[in-house]
Amino acid sequence: MMATANRLVKQKSDISSNLLYVLVALGIDMKEAVELLQLVRNSDKDREAGVTALDLLHSAESQQPIVTFSEQLDLLLGGGVPLGKMTEFCGAPGVGKTQIW
Repeated sequence: MMATANRLVKQKSDISSNLLYVLVALGIDMKEAVELLQLVRNSDKDREAGVTALDLLHSAESQQPIVTFSEQLDLLLGGGVPLGKMTEFCGAPGVGKTQIW
């Protein structure tokens, strides 16, 4: 069992080294590549810590939306623009998209 765990740790280390090499080969600065790998590792820790899809859903639902102060638009959006999510407004020219920005 311990030999399998050690082999998995080595494989994970090899993958990180190879990924770092690929990122640098693609022209990404070494510092940025290392930061990216650290972000990926931290997201792995969240999964290992037991963050479930239900936990993420509750977290997203607990965030209050950004109110636009347009009663009709806020009603259409379910209370406002969702926080932490990408929202794209599209429509014909002249309908007021720029004012939302």
